[in-house]
Amino acid sequence: MLHKKSLAIFLSSLLIVGNIFSAKTFANAEVVDTTAPILNNINIDKSKVTEGDSVNVSIDASDDISGIAGASIYYVSPSGKNSKSYSLTPDDSGKLICTIPINKYDEKGKWKLDSISLKDKAGNTEYVNGYGILNSNNTVKDLSVGNFEVVNKLLDTMPPVLNSITLNKTKITQGKSLKVTVDASDDLSGIYSASIHYVSPSGKNSKYLVLWPNTDGKLQCTIPTDLGDEDGIWKVDSVLLIDRVGNTVCINNSEVKEYGILKNLSPGDFQIYGRQAAGKQFDINEDNDIDIKDLAAVAKDYNTKKSDDLWKPEFDYNNDGIIDIFDITVLFKKVQ
Repeated sequence: MLHKKSLAIFLSSLLIVGNIFSAKTFANAEVVDTTAPILNNINIDKSKVTEGDSVNVSIDASDDISGIAGASIYYVSPSGKNSKSYSLTPDDSGKLICTIPINKYDEKGKWKLDSISLKDKAGNTEYVNGYGILNSNNTVKDLSVGNFEVVNKLLDTMPPVLNSITLNKTKITQGKSLKVTVDASDDLSGIYSASIHYVSPSGKNSKYLVLWPNTDGKLQCTIPTDLGDEDGIWKVDSVLLIDRVGNTVCINNSEVKEYGILKNLSPGDFQIYGRQAAGKQFDINEDNDIDIKDLAAVAKDYNTKKSDDLWKPEFDYNNDGIIDIFDITVLFKKVQ
């Protein structure tokens, strides 16, 4: 009886040890990845591209165990005579991405995504062919969502558009200068240059100026004046805009002309004032205004004569050798 009981205990112990050994063996067994990746979807950032552009391709794929290692794609040209193949690598989100550059030699028309190859980290590979691939043992799937079309660059046939004209000052004295800025836009090639035509108050004189783009893309130039320029308002007669492919447009000031493309260009008008004889000064403090401050400056030299040490001939407007009420009157008439 004792012998049978001991045998039963021994057999039970062997069974327990065997179960423990089997559990450890199962736990230490390596799971083998034998399944190829699965293609979920394809995305491209644009379906039409031109020379110098590029297409960004993104593929979403999944793998059950080891994970996606990479992929490759194969495109065929519209004629079928040319092709493009690219490798895709995972980004931070796990999607496979690549960029396809388009150059001037690429055929125009629709480039079709012919096939995709997916590979996992265990070396399993899945080949996916697009519809229309005959005699293929690979997976066949509609890959047309990855197709893109290479088109000719858009031709720029439209002239630029004038948005605005601004001045840094609207009144200046003879011999001074001001800046004019033209804001214009062009739909494709961009603005190349502009020119602006001013007419004098009498209409007998004019100024032609060329404007070039500055760092912010606006067109700008300096308008100089000299002692021979007419007093009064100089009006913008017209503005000519040219884009980088040669399209031009001439806009006439509706305040000056009654024909052609018309627009109110008066924001570009400026006034020259303070015509003065050679050697005379009216804008004493040079603030581009003749005002009470200039009168006060001349008044400080009131009653000084040509023989005085502090004589200022530039204030003797009537050249009579003394700065008096007559000179103050001349200046007063020019006060704005």
